[in-house]
Amino acid sequence: MSPPQFEDGWFAGVRDVAGYLLRIADTTANAGLGRAASSAMLLAHLQQPRSPAPT
Repeated sequence: MSPPQFEDGWFAGVRDVAGYLLRIADTTANAGLGRAASSAMLLAHLQQPRSPAPT
């Protein structure tokens, strides 16, 4: 079992990271870049030639 101080620090860190990721998602969504960027990345990936199968 972990000491309470460790658990408190862990949860605080998780909250900080989750808040940071939420701000990134909100900024991306508000800028209208989310779907367009994802679609462009998918299209670029699909247009790449397939690599040969390993022998």
